[in-house]
Amino acid sequence: MPKEPKVLGRMAEDDERERPDPRAGTSLAGAARVPYVSGAVGEVSVELYQSEDQEDRGGVVLRIRTKDDASSFVAHAERIEGGVELHMAGDAEGEALVRALQAALQIYRR
Repeated sequence: MPKEPKVLGRMAEDDERERPDPRAGTSLAGAARVPYVSGAVGEVSVELYQSEDQEDRGGVVLRIRTKDDASSFVAHAERIEGGVELHMAGDAEGEALVRALQAALQIYRR
């Protein structure tokens, strides 16, 4: 299992940089797992990490994984100008992702 990620910072003027700056360590602040059985079988897990620092070194990280037991799509992120897009193909996988995000965000307390 990967360790807690660092918050990475990317400023608008640095949007073309390949790798954002590591800002601060994190700790787990919320997590959820949602299984699905459809044409695909698996589980989506969402982990929400909160920075151990504040101000410009503060922030959060969302970690999303898919456990593929049969024919599952996995989450995919695209860098876009000023941000990111998160894609999850498949009805069952998409619904499980939304439910896992909702559950992890309910647990998150600042």
